[in-house]
Amino acid sequence: MLEIQAEKILIIDDEEIIREVAMGFIESVNEDIEYLTAENGQIGVALYEEHQAHITMVILDLIMPVMDGIDAFKALRAINPEVPILFSSGYTENDEIIELRKRGFVDFIQKPFSMQAFLEKVKRLCDASQQ
Repeated sequence: MLEIQAEKILIIDDEEIIREVAMGFIESVNEDIEYLTAENGQIGVALYEEHQAHITMVILDLIMPVMDGIDAFKALRAINPEVPILFSSGYTENDEIIELRKRGFVDFIQKPFSMQAFLEKVKRLCDASQQ
């Protein structure tokens, strides 16, 4: 079983079920992790600004109303250039995400995702953020 160590995880996704599934998957391996959730990038960036000292990583949907994932990514990285981000989308990984991955602390998972694949990516990003 994977062991994920994180203080707080920010989940930004316009679909409530995705936010709930992500929290449930992570809670299955560590009930002590706290969460913040946002239904769009604008709210997510505001939450990150307020709580950044305690956020280990961000799970970020690509396609959302108000502020999409790419704009939210840019705003988050303006606050903290090394914040670990796991992009998620129902669409396949595109060239822009591939380029962002090359910068480090970024990964991608396609929806719907399996618990194992999701947890492996979350663990990798959490571990990297704590080195």
